[in-house]
Amino acid sequence: MKIINTKLRGLIDYTSGIAMILTPWIGNFTSNTMASYLLIITGIITVIHSLATDYEFGIVNQIGMKKHIKIDMLLGILIVLLPMILNLNIYIPHLIFGTIKLVAGILTQNNPSYKGYQGYNYKKFEDSYNKFEKFPSMKY
Repeated sequence: MKIINTKLRGLIDYTSGIAMILTPWIGNFTSNTMASYLLIITGIITVIHSLATDYEFGIVNQIGMKKHIKIDMLLGILIVLLPMILNLNIYIPHLIFGTIKLVAGILTQNNPSYKGYQGYNYKKFEDSYNKFEKFPSMKY
């Protein structure tokens, strides 16, 4: 059951992205560079691909919601597994953010939820459709 609409998802994306970037300083583990870089880079990727997603909080509107969810889930898996693979002694923040990304990916609706939304691809279709001549109305 998809209980997270895309408007809430946008808030989750930007909030978690900024929180990931700030966590090494808040948690005071900036001396552990690999653990810090992993969170910072993942946070930056989260914010950038949220800006490029075709939903309420997107600006560029080039990535569909399904691709956005797939990218987020892949980032969630990576952020959970990499601290274990790299044998980092700090892994709790990574586990928390990775779990948030995975759960949000599973529970998010695939289509933007605001009323009347047609999407970026619909606009391209509509523009190309309007170039053709309209068919005359048929009489029955």
